[in-house]
Parts: sequence; C-alpha cells; structure tokens
Amino acid sequence: MSDTTVQTFAGGLYGGAITHFGSWRAAVEAAGLEYGTIRRSQRWNKEEIHNAVQCAVTADQRLVRTSFPPNFYPAVLDHFGSWEKLLEESGYGEKPWGKIDERLQNHICEFRKKAGLSQTELGKRIGVSHRTISLLELSQQIDPRVSFAIRLAKELGCNVSDLFSHSEH
Repeated sequence: MSDTTVQTFAGGLYGGAITHFGSWRAAVEAAGLEYGTIRRSQRWNKEEIHNAVQCAVTADQRLVRTSFPPNFYPAVLDHFGSWEKLLEESGYGEKPWGKIDERLQNHICEFRKKAGLSQTELGKRIGVSHRTISLLELSQQIDPRVSFAIRLAKELGCNVSDLFSHSEH
C-alpha cells in the first residue's frame, strides 16, 4: 500500500510512521516487509513503459492513455514529456491511435436526454463511468469500440448509425 493511500485513509497510522521511522517506507521495512511488494501501484521506468506499449500493440489494444493503469500516464509524462513523444519514440508516432477524428460527430447526449437518463445512470447500465460518457459526449474520447457502441445504442433504444455520423468537412 502506498504512502499516499495510507495518508488518505489512515492518517494517524501514517503520522505515527513518520514520527517513529521518518517515512512510511522505513516503517514498512522495519516491520520486516519489502516495500516494493506491498505497493499496489507500479513505478514505471522507461523500459517498462516501452514494453507496456509493445504488449498493447501485440494484443491489438488501442494506444490511448485510458487503456493503461492510472499511474501509467504520469510516468509517461515524467519520462517522455508527452504521450505523443512516447508513441514517437516507441515507433508508433505516425499512426492515429488516440487521436479524435474531428469529422466524427456523435449524438449520444441527445439520445441520452431523450431516454431521460443522466450520464451516471447510462454509465451504470452499460458498465462504464459517467466520466467516460461525458468524454464521449464532448468528443474528447477516441472512437468507441464496436461492442461498446452496440451496448450504448441498445441501451438508448437506437441504432449505432443514429449515434454517430461522419461529416466530410
């Protein structure tokens, strides 16, 4: 468990660790535990980031930051400065993964409101967060996968082609 998690959920325990051992890590190690094995979040180095990108490509996963663990993107910024620089250094900078097609327009908000659903309600029904729905509605999320678009259309009582349109301009 990371020091941030302990500080957030058990402030007294964290304070005691700092007082008696100087740091959360020192307290964990004084208890005879390996700090690296109890951390839930991985610390990423450059090689591990490149390997994760390669694994994602091998698994035919989209190269967008939301496809990786929450602590991945901050590590990308630390080591590469930007998502685009990572993709470029990994040999995938020329491909449009993660880019929004400006010509793709969606009508999700319109159909969601017509169905009388909030973003949270719709998200729960199809198994995503309200943030995902919001990002899609604002066209800040890349094109959804077909299976997701089908679930979304089914829940909103329309066809996938009703939800998305492509303008030539």
